[in-house]
Amino acid sequence: MPSGQTQRVYGNEDALAPESVGDIHRMLGESRLTSQIRRYRTVSGVMFFEVSHVHWIAMRGYASYYRYHLVAGEDPKEKGCLVSMHLSHRAKRLITLHMKELWDTRGGVPNIAWCSAFQFKRKIFRSGTNSRSYTAIRRARRDYCRELLGVFDDSLSFENQNWQAIQV
Repeated sequence: MPSGQTQRVYGNEDALAPESVGDIHRMLGESRLTSQIRRYRTVSGVMFFEVSHVHWIAMRGYASYYRYHLVAGEDPKEKGCLVSMHLSHRAKRLITLHMKELWDTRGGVPNIAWCSAFQFKRKIFRSGTNSRSYTAIRRARRDYCRELLGVFDDSLSFENQNWQAIQV
């Protein structure tokens, strides 16, 4: 559990564009038998992509579904390893994936070198002092990603999503 110590990383993070993550180019070029990245789009420095996944359902055969992901950054321990987030279908819970393969869940929110769109400045209190809490900044990033992904409507195609609401 993180303590209340000051983390010097925040405010001094390197700028990271989503297009510079190595796994993005590799995964866009490949197609897998069961899942692949269909479409992608960058809005205000945040990259979104759509993954189609085909799986076997007993008595029905193959069924496919689409899931919308957001590029959060890269794994700080492994250069070029993509970290993305998506919402679960039923509970609308935020799931963080460290992708060398498409469904690798190691790490989680604390182990992310965030893209520059998620490098928030510290909160300034009324007294004029800055917030120094590591967990407060991490929670704000997690909540912001959840809100961005919550704008997507599952009944619409990727091109017909409300991109204006995401940009605002």
